[in-house]
Amino acid sequence: NYNAKSLTNAAYAMLDNKFGQKFRLSWGVRAEQYNVNLQTATSQTEEVNQNQLDILPSANLTFAVTEKTNLRASLSRTLARPEFRELAPFGFYDFTTQLFTEGNPNLKIATINNYDFRYEVYPGKGQMFSFSYFIKDFTNPIEMQKKLNRSVSYENAKSARNSGIELEFR
Repeated sequence: NYNAKSLTNAAYAMLDNKFGQKFRLSWGVRAEQYNVNLQTATSQTEEVNQNQLDILPSANLTFAVTEKTNLRASLSRTLARPEFRELAPFGFYDFTTQLFTEGNPNLKIATINNYDFRYEVYPGKGQMFSFSYFIKDFTNPIEMQKKLNRSVSYENAKSARNSGIELEFR
């Protein structure tokens, strides 16, 4: 049992620039100030209090190959914050997994650098086809780690990468 609250204050600025008839650059930055406070209901000494400022840039460059075809490259930085139960400085029994799960008050926020390369075709009104290749580079990703017998906790790994392709059509 715990009491927790979080607050995020954010500001965002964006610019959209055209370079000739073929290039468009949309870019910006988001600043987020995040505070989380978590106290167990049984003890005031077991408290998590984290305050962090993050700067999250993004950019999207589009090249219009034809009136109906684009090549697009984008990059951005995003976050994955720990949930309250992942930060909670105590354990609980998870009836779904049938494991004893312990929180970790020392978890860090994971940062993710996102890269996306896309080919887009717009054959008719309301129609679209795109093929994308993406990469996500994680720093401090949060992972569940097996501890003792039938017990798990959350830890930050050093890094991780996720990549793949996407097909989209309408």
